[in-house]
Amino acid sequence: MTSEAWIIPALVAIVASLVAGVTDALRFKVYNVLTFPLALGGLLFHACQEGRDGFMLALAGLAIGLAILLVPYLFGALGAGDVKFFAAVSAWLGLAPMFTILTSACLATGLYCLILLLRRDGSRGVVRNIYHSFAHFLTVGFASSEVARRPSVQEVLATAPDYRQRLVPFSAMIGVGVLAAVVRHALAGP
Repeated sequence: MTSEAWIIPALVAIVASLVAGVTDALRFKVYNVLTFPLALGGLLFHACQEGRDGFMLALAGLAIGLAILLVPYLFGALGAGDVKFFAAVSAWLGLAPMFTILTSACLATGLYCLILLLRRDGSRGVVRNIYHSFAHFLTVGFASSEVARRPSVQEVLATAPDYRQRLVPFSAMIGVGVLAAVVRHALAGP
């Protein structure tokens, strides 16, 4: 896709990222009323612009976007809205910027978490939390019956009194990744 043809998908992804980022930051929720039309719009746009090949590439972006974040979702690390939003953005922007979007989103998430931990616990608390998180990661029971009975991480954290200090609005971080991908594409030039 040429740089001129990429302007519309980039603008759509940026606007959608702003909407998802705001709702995720305020309510820790990304609504289907955004993600489903966004995904369908990406498929239709590319089908109209590039025909069958464009549709297939957008569909590949959607499917791979879902697949990439499915495992973290199944382990309770992400909400379903985050997964659907990333897949919908991937339908618009395609496969090429996925790595930039995810890398930037993960870096932004790490920085966000570090700031939250430092504000809440100080540097000693950060080291303690990292140790406990790593120990928990190594000892998680993977028996399907045990995992099925447990509430998800989001459910536990969302009901905690200090949930706003523990949840990460990952769709807002995906928005940071979208901006990074658009800037990278613009700087790369034709």
